[in-house]
Amino acid sequence: MNRKKDCNCNDGIQTVASNMSDRYPYANDPSAVLQNMDYKDWLVMGQERGENPESLLETKDGVNAAVAMVGTLMWTFGNPAFTGPLGGVICAFGLLIPILWPDTQEPQKQKVWEDLINHGDEFFDEKIGKAEKARAKTFIAGMKVVLENYEEALKKWKENKNAHHAATVQMEFNDAGDYFDKGLGDLQLEGYQQILLPCYAQAALLHLNLLSQGVQYANEWGKYNPGPTSEYWLEMLKRKDKKNPGRIQKYVDYCTDTYRAGLNKLKNAKGINWPIYNQYRTDMTLTVLDLVAFFPNYDVDRYPKGTRSELTREIYTPLSNPYMESKINIDEHENLLTRKPHLFTVLRRNTFYTEKRPSGYQSLAGIRNFSKYIHDNNVLEGDIHGIEQSTYMDWEMNWINSPIDEILVQRELKWDPATPSVRDVPDGIRRIHVKPVKPVSTEESEFITIYRTGGKDYPEEKVDHIKITKPESACQTNTQPCMPNISYSHILSYISMGRREKSSVNYPRFMYSFAWTHHSVDRHNTIAEDTITQIPAVKASGENPDFSVVKGPGHTGGDLVELSGKSEKGLVIKCSVPKAKNYRIRLRYAANKDTRVTVQVSGDNSHGLIPAKKTYDDNNYKGFSSFDHLDTNATVSCLNKRAVITIKNDLADTSILIDKIEFIPLD
Repeated sequence: MNRKKDCNCNDGIQTVASNMSDRYPYANDPSAVLQNMDYKDWLVMGQERGENPESLLETKDGVNAAVAMVGTLMWTFGNPAFTGPLGGVICAFGLLIPILWPDTQEPQKQKVWEDLINHGDEFFDEKIGKAEKARAKTFIAGMKVVLENYEEALKKWKENKNAHHAATVQMEFNDAGDYFDKGLGDLQLEGYQQILLPCYAQAALLHLNLLSQGVQYANEWGKYNPGPTSEYWLEMLKRKDKKNPGRIQKYVDYCTDTYRAGLNKLKNAKGINWPIYNQYRTDMTLTVLDLVAFFPNYDVDRYPKGTRSELTREIYTPLSNPYMESKINIDEHENLLTRKPHLFTVLRRNTFYTEKRPSGYQSLAGIRNFSKYIHDNNVLEGDIHGIEQSTYMDWEMNWINSPIDEILVQRELKWDPATPSVRDVPDGIRRIHVKPVKPVSTEESEFITIYRTGGKDYPEEKVDHIKITKPESACQTNTQPCMPNISYSHILSYISMGRREKSSVNYPRFMYSFAWTHHSVDRHNTIAEDTITQIPAVKASGENPDFSVVKGPGHTGGDLVELSGKSEKGLVIKCSVPKAKNYRIRLRYAANKDTRVTVQVSGDNSHGLIPAKKTYDDNNYKGFSSFDHLDTNATVSCLNKRAVITIKNDLADTSILIDKIEFIPLD
């Protein structure tokens, strides 16, 4: 840490409890209880009493399970140990079922699914009725039964491959598939589609996982007992047809369309403020959109070697300020507290500016972020959020080797004399404590103080505890390796704030927001040895870019790069190639006109003028069918363990949207 004023940086941790004693009286003599209590003990005590520091994303069974499902898929798809007989990846239901039905002793409780339903119910006026909820839960309970029946039959067939066991596993597989096809509508009930969407997304994933096993095993089953072929099930998975789409396209489009409808519904509803709007977006990202981003990986024909994927989207956790939320509309909140589409950046450091008021109180009034693009040594100096004038103290925190996944914030509590009903409104930040991550370790990190004000202590303060739930391994199978526990799921990527001039002495006027990126993002664009590596286009070099970044459709795991024919420098991706192997390059793209693309690798001659066909009309690239793959004859080899790929659009009056650059190992 580099600071311009000397202080004991850990003082804030020890004083959290004592500063909160007035607001959280535990007994007649709170000091006696809080004496010698560290911040972790104090935090637990506050939670037990129901007056806990605000958690910006509550830890719930449903959200936890969804994050764990994404982590399991990410790990499984990228792990050669899960390769099936036809290539591709097989994810055993023994890995997935314990995540969604964790209580094996009392399966009827369906804790995860109950929470997913209740979680969706919180955002909308239309509460799901008892009959509709019971109908959904009945389907969910039956889903577990048919999947376990199939899993048991598959196990017996693997142990003793004969006609009897082949017929049994085929029957159980078909029964499970029919159950999904006929019953999934119970999670699409009219009027409750948005509420049931998290459940639908999990069920859709399970169905895709089932069908992918049909692709892997059907031909082998058919050697013992005639039945549908692997090609039949592959067609059911990947078919692109507007009237009768394959299950991947059908499920991707339904999930993203329903999510967007819910977001628009909330935005136009009366009495909805930005924190609710943002919370819905965040929760649906974690429980639906992150999962949907992996649906295309079930195309065994397209991804025969497994796939290492990343999520580059950002989610936001704001610090609530009820007074400000009532004065500023959703669009203004978006402009103040979120980032526009951008290339992926890694937070390197922050500068904090403190405002000293005539009253003697001080608070955080300005923030500047310093970031870095992937494989770029230049540090970007961001704009000031808030103010830098009237500055009393600057702090700088260097994050280079210590990404942050947990934050503790102390804010002053205010009231507006002109509005007596508005009291105890949390406002300016006085202290920020952070916990650096330890990626795979049982050792607990300690909080460190990265910012604190001087001046008078505020009479009352509020503490906010910010952390995105981490993935947990629920593996209960001995037949395949288990995902290792990871100590974090997201890291801090940006800090924003908004400030309004005061109209009275105690006018609440500060808003803050913390942005987070997924732990899956590799900071070196490393190309894997034995699996297909997907590198999102937004991880391109930011050195004088002459392209633009546009909002993603929701099912790509992040934003897109728009590359016009006027771009002279093109899109430049810098990669690390640790193994001496060759890789073929493929692009996942979308275009509203036919165009041509060139690909250049590490200074070699450009490869082709590769035709890229039109995939969508006008500006509507939201659907799954709007995207296609472009095979190139460009290859990457291990050259000084680095590779630079330059992609250009060759036609001046066209543009192309690049989602991912895929590197396919060559045998």
